[in-house]
Amino acid sequence: MEKSISNFGTELSKLSNKTQEIERTASDVETAMAFANTEVEALKKKELASENKIKELEDKLLYQEVYNRGENLRFFGIREPTSGTEDVRQVVHKFLKEELELEITEDIEFQRAHRIGEKKTGETRSVIVRFLRFPEREMVFKRAREMQKETKM
Repeated sequence: MEKSISNFGTELSKLSNKTQEIERTASDVETAMAFANTEVEALKKKELASENKIKELEDKLLYQEVYNRGENLRFFGIREPTSGTEDVRQVVHKFLKEELELEITEDIEFQRAHRIGEKKTGETRSVIVRFLRFPEREMVFKRAREMQKETKM
């Protein structure tokens, strides 16, 4: 019986040691989990800050694009040669003089003038003109509006 109690005591001691080892391991796992959770929360905050910064930059870019387009006008229906090349600036100056009946078209300067899209047989591509000076753009736009009202009456 004493031997049995002694064996039981030894087994109990082994179980106690194993339990302590398991508790230490569980404590280590809990500590690691707490650290990992802290890291995950920090990464979530960084991600949110990055998303906000990206959204802010996208908004600024969109604003800049819209602001830059403010100096552009798009012309539709200006005939395009079927072959060869054309000087779009000259074509636009001619259009302003003949169709919009502006007198000082030679003084109007363009930063850029070009047609948009692929050339297709039987179709006329529109022209985008970026004016060098905003008041000139406004003068052309105002005249086009006046002409539009005159044709509707």
